[in-house]
Amino acid sequence: MITRETLIQKYPQILQNVHPEVDDGWCDLLDHLMSNLQWNTEKNGYPQVVATQIKEKFGTLRFYYQTMGVSEENNNIHKTGCIEGMISFAETMSGHICESCGEKGKVNKGGWLKCLCEKCNKRR
Repeated sequence: MITRETLIQKYPQILQNVHPEVDDGWCDLLDHLMSNLQWNTEKNGYPQVVATQIKEKFGTLRFYYQTMGVSEENNNIHKTGCIEGMISFAETMSGHICESCGEKGKVNKGGWLKCLCEKCNKRR
């Protein structure tokens, strides 16, 4: 399983000034997201995404960011829409992945909302 520390080492361009504030269960999901974001920057000329905050809110992932080095050429609706789409997909998927262990999970009802598998929810 990928850890937050691995993500920080692997994506220094995206995680310049922020550490993910989530449990390790979502790190594989974040790895896929950031891999796609960075690949599109390097291969397709998309603007560099720099995370400003990565956290859990209401049981799902929130990925806040800004884009760096945006020129007129890079700042078009298609590229911006693709970045938003990738992030939105990851945020939606997080509602089905246990934040603690990465197994299939669901957001609990009532109390502090958190996406957990049955096993992790019982330990909580």
